[in-house]
Amino acid sequence: MLALPQKWKNYDLLQNEVVKGSLRFKHLFAHNAHIQVNGGDAYNVNSKFAWFTPSFEITQNHTSVGQMRMNWESEVSITLPDAIAQKVISKGLFSKTYFIENQNTAKRIEIKRKLNWRKLRYTYEIADSNAAHYELTCLLAIHAIKNIDQRMAGFLAVSIVLFNQLITRL
Repeated sequence: MLALPQKWKNYDLLQNEVVKGSLRFKHLFAHNAHIQVNGGDAYNVNSKFAWFTPSFEITQNHTSVGQMRMNWESEVSITLPDAIAQKVISKGLFSKTYFIENQNTAKRIEIKRKLNWRKLRYTYEIADSNAAHYELTCLLAIHAIKNIDQRMAGFLAVSIVLFNQLITRL
């Protein structure tokens, strides 16, 4: 499976060139998103930002059906009512590979991100034969990876500004 970017803010989940789902953001740096799964199910992911522990509520027809919560280790836990709790984890701080694990820390799905330098957009390659049964989980994982990247970029930008201020005062 592949998650291909459409313009700057949207992703289509493809399997054998057939669209299995889509992830849509309102704008490039938005945290809220709309997910459409191939079966016709529509979900909204809404940010519930708390101090330093961002979380997201997953709703369907204005009813909460799950949540995502990020921790300090850049792990995102995904909790859906009809599934086992799962985590999106990376191999390292600047890793291009992410995994979706279940509660038993069994790696289920591997997601590799590749940068298209010409368009400056990421393509996500989902390497698992069972991923076709987990379209919602894969799209939520891509949402989580995008948020991890945004937070790391924001932290890096603030660090550079603070370091620059420190250097100019010396």
